[in-house]
Amino acid sequence: MRFAVLATLLASSGCLTAVDEQRDGGKDAGATPVPDSGADLDGGRARDGGRDQDGGTDGGVDALAALDAFCLNRMTSLCEHEARCGSFSSFAECMSIVTQAWLCPMYRPGVKDGRIAFDAAAAMEYERQLRTTCAVPNWDLFAGLVPLGGACFGTQECVSTARCDITLPTCPGLCVAKKQIGAVALSVDDCADGLAGFVTVLDGGNSLVCQPVATLGQRCTGPRTCARGLFCNAAGACAALLGPNQPCGASDGGQTDERWCRDYLECQAVDAGPLECLPPGGLGAPCGICQLGLRCVDGTSGRFCGPRGIDGQSCNASYECVEGLFCQPTSGIWGAGLCRMTAGVGDPCTSNYECGRGVCEWTPQGSRCVASDGGWHQGFTVCEDPTP
Repeated sequence: MRFAVLATLLASSGCLTAVDEQRDGGKDAGATPVPDSGADLDGGRARDGGRDQDGGTDGGVDALAALDAFCLNRMTSLCEHEARCGSFSSFAECMSIVTQAWLCPMYRPGVKDGRIAFDAAAAMEYERQLRTTCAVPNWDLFAGLVPLGGACFGTQECVSTARCDITLPTCPGLCVAKKQIGAVALSVDDCADGLAGFVTVLDGGNSLVCQPVATLGQRCTGPRTCARGLFCNAAGACAALLGPNQPCGASDGGQTDERWCRDYLECQAVDAGPLECLPPGGLGAPCGICQLGLRCVDGTSGRFCGPRGIDGQSCNASYECVEGLFCQPTSGIWGAGLCRMTAGVGDPCTSNYECGRGVCEWTPQGSRCVASDGGWHQGFTVCEDPTP
């Protein structure tokens, strides 16, 4: 799976970045779309409800100092890992594409105010795994401390049995109970830990119903209804993720938008060959799918992995453009387009991608780009913790 560590962090934090804008390696245009579903089992928040683990810290000055030290080194360790394991074309490209603004600032106010516990010992083990392996480290570094009914700026602040309801017309939101087995889920965060939203026909239409996450060979209904290390195949059963050179995608019949391949492999067809699980291509390699920091471009003898695009060059996602540019679709809001300059703070916008590291927020003067410190966003409304 592309950018395996990054995908894990993004899923567990509820945030997206430019690198999550388009997963072009797992699309099956012929498959029937199904609602997104399920709780993420890739290593979300710590599940202990705020207890210290192995010498961890749970709030106050010590926890904040430990978190700041972790965040200071995290991006370097992460990008060294991603470049060494083949997700990014280079350490420098990773550092220019990925920013800690989507993670550390989101947790810091809650740790400072005592709404989130930070496990410093688990963070040290996370760093060790980044430096020494190509496995996806466990991201159980934080535990929400806010009880049911308490005010929250994100689900990361709520105890493990709750989520932050951000649909209310107030800021902050409220921690509300997650749905139990048999309950209808309205979003991917609704189901309790260990449950996933299975597509179920109710009253003549498809709904997501919370059921236990499926294990090997058990019934599944699409993305994220299977346990970690599995995917939902054409027969609607959970199967082991596929290894190098194994057929995948349409040839395997897997569900749409599903990850068929093991970490750091992509379901791709190189030089018009069959869809197989292969590493992303490096600079000059035929494509297929390229390492992050590269893009697939036309050459005299076919398509190959080349440098990121400059202003006016073709792109399929914003991470295919150099720093300071975003991919503006030729039509609609997704898909192929051209690299264009991002807007500055205060400039008009129509989507978050136009704002670079910021977000597009509705104001009385229309939608404008504003700076973001990691708060949650609903439409063009931004609710952010005022704690620095």
